[in-house]
Amino acid sequence: MPDSVYLDYAATAPLHPAAAAAVLAGQGLIGNPSSAHSAGLAAAEALSRWLAANPSSRDAQRLAGVMSALAGDWPRARLFLEHLRDTGGWQDVQLLSDLALAQLRLGAIAEATATGERAYRLQRWSPVAAQAWGMTLAGEGERRGTAMALLRKAERMMGDNPLLAEARR
Repeated sequence: MPDSVYLDYAATAPLHPAAAAAVLAGQGLIGNPSSAHSAGLAAAEALSRWLAANPSSRDAQRLAGVMSALAGDWPRARLFLEHLRDTGGWQDVQLLSDLALAQLRLGAIAEATATGERAYRLQRWSPVAAQAWGMTLAGEGERRGTAMALLRKAERMMGDNPLLAEARR
């Protein structure tokens, strides 16, 4: 007779057949949901279905916001990202950085600058936060020296990228 009995059903519960089918179906999706090719469109459709079935999924909302930004749909990106910020994302540096860019792209310079600054103040060593605040300050046009210092910092930490090049112009 054993000395103890392990009764944690959650750790050993069988996977529901519908969940197993969904996982298997999703494993075949290899496309980037923000791409226009057939694999990307299939992945985007799967994300849309997941979001419709799980509207409170923060991961799906975040991915939908980023996909919208990558597709250039800045109003939709801003809606998703602001909702995430307002429902608990005030400490999420990446979220705030992405939101600052969406706000900047829509011409909401003061909001973008405040959001970018918040991201940077939360994590001064984050290259993404330095880039976000630097870009918004460059867009603002008034604190050019600070903007360029932040952009140089971001470049030193993560290398050059199109957003940094755009902000330096």
